[in-house]
Amino acid sequence: MQEDLNPNNITLAIDIGSSKIHVLIAETIGDAPRVIGWSTCESQGVQKGIVTNIEQVSLNLRQAIRDATNMAGIKAKKAIVSISGAHVEYTSSSAVANIPERAEIQIRDIERLMQACVYNASLKKEYVPIHVLPYKFSVRDYKVPIEDPLFMNADNLECHAYIVMAKKSIVENLKKILTKCEIEVEDIVLSSYASSIAVLTPEERRQGAVCIDIGAQTCDLMIYSGASMCYGSYFPVGSAHITSDIARVLGISREVAEKLKVEYVDMIVQEGDAQRGLNISSKDAENKTIPVTTLHKITEARVRETLDVLAGIIENSGMRDQIGGGVVLTGGMTKLKNLEQYLHQACVMHPLPVRIATPTGVSGGFEILKDPEMATAVGLVLYASGYFTNYELTMQNTIKMRKSHGMQPTMQGLSSGFQEGNVQDLQIKKQVLPMQPKQKTQNTDVEGSGVKVGGDNLLQRAWRWLSQLF
Repeated sequence: MQEDLNPNNITLAIDIGSSKIHVLIAETIGDAPRVIGWSTCESQGVQKGIVTNIEQVSLNLRQAIRDATNMAGIKAKKAIVSISGAHVEYTSSSAVANIPERAEIQIRDIERLMQACVYNASLKKEYVPIHVLPYKFSVRDYKVPIEDPLFMNADNLECHAYIVMAKKSIVENLKKILTKCEIEVEDIVLSSYASSIAVLTPEERRQGAVCIDIGAQTCDLMIYSGASMCYGSYFPVGSAHITSDIARVLGISREVAEKLKVEYVDMIVQEGDAQRGLNISSKDAENKTIPVTTLHKITEARVRETLDVLAGIIENSGMRDQIGGGVVLTGGMTKLKNLEQYLHQACVMHPLPVRIATPTGVSGGFEILKDPEMATAVGLVLYASGYFTNYELTMQNTIKMRKSHGMQPTMQGLSSGFQEGNVQDLQIKKQVLPMQPKQKTQNTDVEGSGVKVGGDNLLQRAWRWLSQLF
């Protein structure tokens, strides 16, 4: 095994779902991440996105990491891990900064403004922000929102940010799981946010779009509008509930019901289905014949109910008019046969257009990378490679910049931690953050001394005095 080969280019992505754990190991050279190892295993100890047994999850994850590592031939020491919408809460915040002398806006200014948004949000002590996503910038001189204020000259800058926060105990438990696997947590990413990175097109982002990842037991929803994610929600229902419905209504085991769902469920009634029947044999019951139409009705009822609830969430978000790019579905439930055709025929979420998406953006030659179930894991790889929103404050209080800026995708924050005392020094209690004026000093190297002096300061006057003496 080639340990620590190009460690800065290696990403270990971990998606702990309700039914499966997905692990990807990727190498990023340039802008193209390439998956070199993967593993998928059953997820035990997780219910509806919530970890209920740390030891069991750690045991399964350890084996999945081992299998992916053996395939990749590279051992990673840090990982980027997903967190379910079941664990998080959301809030919006804003802050305004006055910029002296209409100076050029720098990355430091944007970072301090985003920190002000966190301070103004007055987060509860038991919560920690994992994403601070500015979705709209505006300046006094412009009548339209600013896509990217970096290097612009302005006397005023306003930022609207969407904050994703998780309980500290949940974050610590995630870290504990990975510590048991001898892996350090490098970053934690909301699963729906990661999935959106893998499935939304640039045009959908520009127009505003909804991304819904429908897994085994959960639906994670996010709305992308403006410059980033600006709405999130969670619904504890998924494809496993279809299996439960089939088992309960037909009086068969979950194992047989799952097989029926995967092999025989068709969301579109085909000609001749009314006369077709399926012979079911079970160890616990007598053989029985099930009409195909009955299987269809059970599945459609659960699917339609789930989609109607999700449509209601979108409606209640108050952002429907900002969703020009439509609704994008991904995740395991989207693998139901002819689901996309059913969505169009049933006018689900009308008038918003709906499509089913598979993850894109990574190479590696593995067919599984195109599986909708891998959307979150692929999104984690892309996130680690710099494919996120223009700016973001992470849980470590570091600012990230999108690769399109031509700069490093990750930059260290101004401070080592976000503390209330640091924020008070910025004087933003009234949502106004005065930025530091740019110092216009002209530095001069003192030849042979290795010292720089600038302006009419004490050091410069002392140097002149010494020069006159000698």
